[in-house]
Amino acid sequence: MVIARCCVLSLLAAPALAQSSWVELTFAHRPFARQRHDMVYDAARGECVVFGGYNGAVMNDTWTLGASDWTQRTTSPTPPARADHALAYDPVRQRVVLLGGWNTVALTDVWEWDGAAWTLRATNVIGLGQGGSACYDPTQGGVFYNLANANLLWDGTSASTITVAQPAGGTFHRMVFDAASGGVLMVGQNTSRFSRPQGWQQPWPVTHLFSLSDYAVASDPAHDRLLFTGGSGTAGNSSSAGNDYTWEWNGTFWTELTQAGPVLGDHAMVFDPQRGFVMFGGNFNNNQNTDRTWRLQEITTPATYQPFGTGCSGALAQAPRLAADLQWNAAPVLGGLFFVLLDRLPPSQLVFGFLGTDDTQWSGGSLPAPLAPAGMPGCNLLVRPDSTVGLGFGSAGGAKAWITSIPNDAGLLGVVFFQQAAVLAPGANAAGVLWSNGGQGIVGLR
Repeated sequence: MVIARCCVLSLLAAPALAQSSWVELTFAHRPFARQRHDMVYDAARGECVVFGGYNGAVMNDTWTLGASDWTQRTTSPTPPARADHALAYDPVRQRVVLLGGWNTVALTDVWEWDGAAWTLRATNVIGLGQGGSACYDPTQGGVFYNLANANLLWDGTSASTITVAQPAGGTFHRMVFDAASGGVLMVGQNTSRFSRPQGWQQPWPVTHLFSLSDYAVASDPAHDRLLFTGGSGTAGNSSSAGNDYTWEWNGTFWTELTQAGPVLGDHAMVFDPQRGFVMFGGNFNNNQNTDRTWRLQEITTPATYQPFGTGCSGALAQAPRLAADLQWNAAPVLGGLFFVLLDRLPPSQLVFGFLGTDDTQWSGGSLPAPLAPAGMPGCNLLVRPDSTVGLGFGSAGGAKAWITSIPNDAGLLGVVFFQQAAVLAPGANAAGVLWSNGGQGIVGLR
C-alpha cells in the first residue's frame, strides 16, 4: 500500500534552506568587473560566454569560461559596445545569438558567435532595443525575443514578428524555456508563459509576488529546474537593495531554496553542466561592480534510516519488529519509494502506522510514553503520532510492507521523520494491541 503524498508532506516543519549555498570560484584570470551584461552556456564548445556590460562605460569584450579558467577572446570584427542586451544559445545551429542592447541609444542589430568569431547577421531589426530578453524555444524553432509588446523569432536568417492576442511581455526581465511548464517563461512580478496564439498568460495561481528588478534567472533543462536569484526590491518578506535569496520553480510556484548567497543585482546566471548554476559579475552589495564568479553548492544529503527502541509482546512470544527492508535497498530518497518491513506480527491482523516529526515530546508530555494505563503494559509510544495510516492486514506469516512515496521536492531534503506501528493482537493484553519498535529516517538524495 502506498501512503498518500499528504502524509509525507505533513511532516514538513520547515524547508531545508541550509542545504544549498553560493560559493565563490577562483581562477587565474577573470573578466573585468561589470554589470548589465549577459551570459549564456555554449553547449557545443562546453563554455560559458560573457559579452559586454557596463562599468562606468559600455563594454564590448568577449570572455569564455572553460574547464579551468576564464579566457578573453579577441576577435575582429566584434559587436559594438553595449549593455542591457540579450544573449541566447541556439542548440540546433550551435550559435550564440546577441540581440539589441544600449549604447547611448537603443541598438537593433543581431550578431552570432560560433566559438571563434562574431558575425553581424542583421541590422535595423524593428522590435529590438534596450532591456529585452531571449532564449531558444524548440516549440517555435528559433531564438525567441521579447521587449515590451515586441515578440520576435530569430531563425538564423531573419527576425519575424509574432502576432498574438496578448503581446505584452516585459522589459529588463529574464526569459527561459522550461519544458516542464510547457514553454517560454518570463519572470517578473508574476511568472508568465508564452504560447501561440494566446501570447503572454499567467496560468498559475499567484502564490508569490516578486517586486524585483535586476535579478537573474537560469534553467537546468536536464532536471527541469529553474532558479531565480538576486535583484533589487522585495521578494516575500525580504527587502534589500540586492536580495541574496535564491528561489526554485517547481512547475506551479516559487519556493525559497537558500538565503546564503552574495547580494547582487544586474548580474548574470547560467546552468553549466560541469559546475551547476554559475553567476558572474553584477552590482555587488549595491555599491560596486564585481568581477567575481559564484557556483551554487548543493550539499548532498545522504538518505538514512535507523531503527530504535523496542516493541512489546504482551502474552505473545515476540514483539512486532520494524526495520528498513534491505532486500529493496530501502532509503527515503527524493522522488522514490521507501520500504519498511514489519514482521513478527500476529497472523492476518490489522496494522496501523504512525508518522511524526519528533520522538521526545507529544501532547504536553515526554516520549517514550508508557501505555500501561491504556491496557498495554510493557508497551510505549515512541513517536509523536502526527499522522496515522491504515496499512491493511498483515500476512498469515506475520509480515507487512509499509511503503511510503517521497515527493521529489527539494524542500524535503534533510527532513527528519519517525515511524512506529501498532497491530491488533487479541488476547495479548487487555487492549488487544501490540506496538513495534521505532524508526528514524532522514530524507536525502540518491
